[in-house]
Amino acid sequence: VSNTNALHWEGVLRVAPIDEGVDELVLSFEVGYLKPDERIWRAALDRLGATAAQSVFADDRPDLVEAARTFGLDAFVVDGPGALERELSSRGLLRAV
Repeated sequence: VSNTNALHWEGVLRVAPIDEGVDELVLSFEVGYLKPDERIWRAALDRLGATAAQSVFADDRPDLVEAARTFGLDAFVVDGPGALERELSSRGLLRAV
């Protein structure tokens, strides 16, 4: 789930093929909603066939993390190097390589 526009997203994909590492992408410019509008999270959950209770949300903005928690998602702030890996590992969501 990302608040972005088409031009920015094209640039992101040139330097980091994020789309190859995830099952679904829900991009604000495609669905017409921005975080923290709960409709963007509903769109993501619908695409995945998941519930909020089965899902995890990460963001670098505490306000968006709090909005996701209010929606019912397990959410955390990515606040520095290693935060994403640490939080996902603590939830048992990373595979050993």
